[in-house]
Amino acid sequence: MKNQWRIILGLVLTLLIVLFAVMNNMDVPINFGFSQLSAPLVIIIIGSAFLGAIIIALVATSTIWQQKKKSKD
Repeated sequence: MKNQWRIILGLVLTLLIVLFAVMNNMDVPINFGFSQLSAPLVIIIIGSAFLGAIIIALVATSTIWQQKKKSKD
């Protein structure tokens, strides 16, 4: 039951991010310091959310592996 609420909450948050991104569809400049790129804001928002999700997953996986390794010792 606990995991079902997490999945539902994750889906709701994903839907909110996608709706927010779709409403913001203008081109914006992105400055990397050494070069500049112009891209639609929707791609920037969804890309940033996806990158954040990947980073969170990597950190969580690393923490779980460390805890399993520690519990075996």
